[in-house]
Amino acid sequence: LCSKILQRLEYSYFRFAYFSRVVPPDNFQATAMAHVVSALGWTYVHAIAITGAYGERGIDSFRAAAAELGICIDGDVHKINRRWTDSQFKELFFKMKYTKKARGVVIFVDEDQLRRMLSSLDDIRHEDSTFDNYFWWIASDSWGIKQSVITGYEAMTSGAVTISPDLKVVPDFDRYFKNLWPSNTFLREYWELINCTDEHNNFGECFDKHGITFKQEAYVPFVIDAVNVVARALHQ
Repeated sequence: LCSKILQRLEYSYFRFAYFSRVVPPDNFQATAMAHVVSALGWTYVHAIAITGAYGERGIDSFRAAAAELGICIDGDVHKINRRWTDSQFKELFFKMKYTKKARGVVIFVDEDQLRRMLSSLDDIRHEDSTFDNYFWWIASDSWGIKQSVITGYEAMTSGAVTISPDLKVVPDFDRYFKNLWPSNTFLREYWELINCTDEHNNFGECFDKHGITFKQEAYVPFVIDAVNVVARALHQ
């Protein structure tokens, strides 16, 4: 039972006979991205994917959905990998701007490589102002609602449309966690990392003492759902 993986792994029943999930697979968001492109009136887009299951299967699903909507990819999918250098990213952007026609860019790229891409593009636009706001972004959940991905690059990502599962905050989890104390090895490591001491009765007191803002991780609700499903199954 998976609480976070979005990749479409359940296609192979014999390999994953008991696989289940509490989040939708990537082909759902790929289809949604294609419909966003269509709603914007675009018929011609660039496509960038990180090599591997996430990027390649995601962009393949997008390409299939886009074809049904009459949307074409400018040239072929641009596949990048984690060994790419800044000069390779820059070469890619120059190629996209000067030898192709599309301005919309659909991306299935993990957040680390996305920041490297944006950093390279930022360097280019400081040397060539024609790159300012030249590309329009449609991005998968690896970008999603994460502000850390675009910190420092807000000017050139303004107006981007990004996809994310429907997320919510669970207030009961916040109260639960703040009432915890270091009762196991993992909590003890975290307790010491943020300089909590025995004078604090729980994490909540420690947070208040050190001015730490507690923010729930986006996928906590899905983990709760997964645990709840397993617990109910065992109970029944």
